[in-house]
Amino acid sequence: MTGCNNASDIDPVITIEYVDVGTDRIAYKVSGSGFPLLMCMGYSGTMDLWQPKVINRLSEQFQVIMYDYPGMGYSTTQDTAFSMKGLAANAAHFLTAIHVEQAHVLGWSMGTNVAQELALNYPHQIKKVILYAGDCGDTIAIEPPEWVADILTADDPSPIDMLRTLFPDEWLAAHPDPLEYFPEPTETSDPAIVAMQWAAFTKWNEAGGGSADRLSSFTQAVLLLTGDQDVCTPTANSYILLDSIPLASLILLEGCGHGAMYQLPDKFSDYVLAFLLN
Repeated sequence: MTGCNNASDIDPVITIEYVDVGTDRIAYKVSGSGFPLLMCMGYSGTMDLWQPKVINRLSEQFQVIMYDYPGMGYSTTQDTAFSMKGLAANAAHFLTAIHVEQAHVLGWSMGTNVAQELALNYPHQIKKVILYAGDCGDTIAIEPPEWVADILTADDPSPIDMLRTLFPDEWLAAHPDPLEYFPEPTETSDPAIVAMQWAAFTKWNEAGGGSADRLSSFTQAVLLLTGDQDVCTPTANSYILLDSIPLASLILLEGCGHGAMYQLPDKFSDYVLAFLLN
């Protein structure tokens, strides 16, 4: 298994644009042309963390839309609390604001929660759905080990600890230089906003939260992608989604953790493109 070339060498230079969505000012980037593909980032992440090689590959076929959630990175907000439904509503209004009538959506980790709410509540806007490292929330979802949650909620987690939540230890030992596969972050976010995201994620996993009781209502084709060694969103969660979503298919990425797109960018892109172009 190999990583990509130095991530900084292939990071596309894309202009940051802004659009007002209610009282939020949303920062976003667009790469490529074709049918739109909205990218929903994971917990505490910003749009600069998408794997550049993946973005380049997807941009060959689609208009790839990356954006920062309200208050994250270059986006601003006046909200004092978030929910997954609220973030999905913001995404729906964001698409309307940039004149996109319909799009595919790819969500990663917490972004799959947003993507699910978006697809379920605004089905006319979403054609196909990719849930990468997803879960259905409620009390059905299998939560990460306590050591993972401790790292994710720490005030100042070390880089190596964060990498351990993304990659298997054996793979990390064989790939000691993160710059070979991981993009260098260029954005910063207010810790208070990150804490609000965690609170929203916690509510998603409470009784009555999540999408567990609505999964059978999916009308879109759904691709589930998950690493077989994911400790951040345990792999079993994708099987729960597979059993409940009518038009779902599952691809298991062997030897991969939560950061599968960084470990296998070409294979990851191949699977996404095959699903979307079929």
